Amino acid sequence: MTHRRDAFTLIELLIVVAIIAILAAIAVPNFLEAQTRSKVSRNMADMRSLAVGLEAYHVDSAHYPTGLIDVNAPGIFRSYLRRLIPLTTPVAYVTSIPDDVFNLFGEPGAVPPSEYKTFDYFLITDLLAASLVEFNDQRGVRINAVYQMRGLGPDRDNDRFSGAREGKGPIPYDPTNGTISDGDMKYFGPGGLFHL
Repeated sequence: MTHRRDAFTLIELLIVVAIIAILAAIAVPNFLEAQTRSKVSRNMADMRSLAVGLEAYHVDSAHYPTGLIDVNAPGIFRSYLRRLIPLTTPVAYVTSIPDDVFNLFGEPGAVPPSEYKTFDYFLITDLLAASLVEFNDQRGVRINAVYQMRGLGPDRDNDRFSGAREGKGPIPYDPTNGTISDGDMKYFGPGGLFHL
């Protein structure tokens, strides 16, 4: 008389569970980094959209919106949102000012307020006039641009003055150092030069 085998043995079940665990250990880090990569892509697309709005504004008015310094109150720096408001009113070059997805400003209890939750936009001439920075990038390349937009990047901290002690410029975000690495996401215009 022959026995028919209708069930799995404990060893077979343990092998299947071990294989599933190994596959999960391989796949989970990639899934976790996919969210960060998609946020980086979204920030890049949002900065490009704002750059298109800035260029359209420039075509209509022959200058870019004043960024860092308030012309009505010299010496007063404007919030990030106020620097980009001319793109939405009275002519809508962009429908709304997008948030920097890595910027936690504006969250409950955060300081400063939500006016700083978008990208940091400024005219480089304003920055040079205020003697705040010498405009070389981290790689020692002289930046020849009219304006800069800056997002915090996946590390979520302000790396604007990082590297200043070594005589280098701000650290650019570089995904080859890991999806969540130091550095800010930057867009220089006109011409659309990304420093990633």
